[in-house]
Amino acid sequence: MLTAEELTQLSRGKTAKKPVFLMIRLLKKCTAKCQMCNIWKGAGEIPWESLENMIMQAFEAGIKEICFTGGEPTAYFGFFKAIKLIKQLGLNYSLITNGSNLSRKNVRKMMKFPPSRVFVSIDSPDPKIHDEIRGVIGIWAKAMNGICEFNKFEDRPKLIVNYVISKNTFRQVPEMISLGNGKFDEINLMQIKGMPDWQLTKDQIYYYNYSIVPKIMAALRKSGVKIRSNNPFIFGQKEKEIQSSTIGNYSAHSSRKNQCSISKIMLFVETNGEAFPCNNSPYYGAKFSLGNSFKQPLMQILNSEKAENVRCNISSCNECRTCDPINQETNRQLQALASIKCVERKAWKNEARN
Repeated sequence: MLTAEELTQLSRGKTAKKPVFLMIRLLKKCTAKCQMCNIWKGAGEIPWESLENMIMQAFEAGIKEICFTGGEPTAYFGFFKAIKLIKQLGLNYSLITNGSNLSRKNVRKMMKFPPSRVFVSIDSPDPKIHDEIRGVIGIWAKAMNGICEFNKFEDRPKLIVNYVISKNTFRQVPEMISLGNGKFDEINLMQIKGMPDWQLTKDQIYYYNYSIVPKIMAALRKSGVKIRSNNPFIFGQKEKEIQSSTIGNYSAHSSRKNQCSISKIMLFVETNGEAFPCNNSPYYGAKFSLGNSFKQPLMQILNSEKAENVRCNISSCNECRTCDPINQETNRQLQALASIKCVERKAWKNEARN
């Protein structure tokens, strides 16, 4: 997910009032077998004709950036055709990858149509721990080598490491940040989801907050790497927040009090064409579906009454309990920007009256 600043830049300096960011799950097939993910166990991929049509419609609908996810998006048979088309249309693209296909050949091929951002999943500075989590021996080395290949280009994309924090990896975050010195730009700290046995206990969260976070801050200052959500306390700091995090309810400390702003500026499309207001909502069933992009034009989906109703009714509810830290932070920033704009409009109106 993008930050509020990045979304504002895509909207040419204005607060986005309609989706400018489209995330597409190209396929469920993956080159990894991550223990905390079930997507790779499924089947399905977007037909090329449907993807090509969706990209063209995204351009017409005013989408500014398309993010590819999976499965492993670089394993999609039409991946390079898709990024060429996107760049020809003058759009940005980004991708979320496990790094297994970031060979020198593929990175050079990708940089002919360079992405704006590449999110690489690395869950530990220890290759053995990471490979065990991801279910493939040698995948850590491939991911790190891929990052190094991107760094050979002066116009390389922003490189972000997606780091899933679990019982096995929370102590190693500072070391991962130090490893990023001169290699990647940001680290996106994410909580483990759907695996109670891997979630941090209350005592471990307190240890993380009081012992690990200071080391994280020191590593950030020394390495120049940034935390994408600007907040290392992703499990909360108050007693209630920490208790909620131990059972996987990570949104208890979200600043969101009203409607979700994320759902107003992004759209997520599954491999079967179903469109959702964000990348978290597909996990909660058809009630969040806005329509099917294989059967309806994107513009029709975006402007439908159903889409408007879903966006207006999404709030900090049970369905959003596993919302990613970056989404929560982006939502907070977007709401703050909206509040500032509202105050400015009121002040302008009062001044005009006087």
